[in-house]
Amino acid sequence: MLYHGGLTFYWENPKDFLKIPNRIAAKRIAEAVVYEYGQRESIMSALTTLKTHGQIRPALNCYYRLMVKRDVHPE
Repeated sequence: MLYHGGLTFYWENPKDFLKIPNRIAAKRIAEAVVYEYGQRESIMSALTTLKTHGQIRPALNCYYRLMVKRDVHPE
C-alpha cells in the first residue's frame, strides 16, 4: 500500500509511523476491510443509527466484530 500511495510516512516520526494521506485513500482502505470481512450491511446500518439517533453502540459492535473476525488464535 505504501508503494501505491495508500499510506505515506508520518512526518513527525517516519521511522515508526505511517499515515493515510487523504480521504480517497481512507475510503478505499475502509471499503476493502468492510468487503473482506463481509460487514457492509451491518456497518451501513450502524452508521445510519449513529447519524440519526446518536447511538454509538452499533458502530462499536461492528468494530468489535471486525476485530474478532481477524483475530488469529494458535491451536
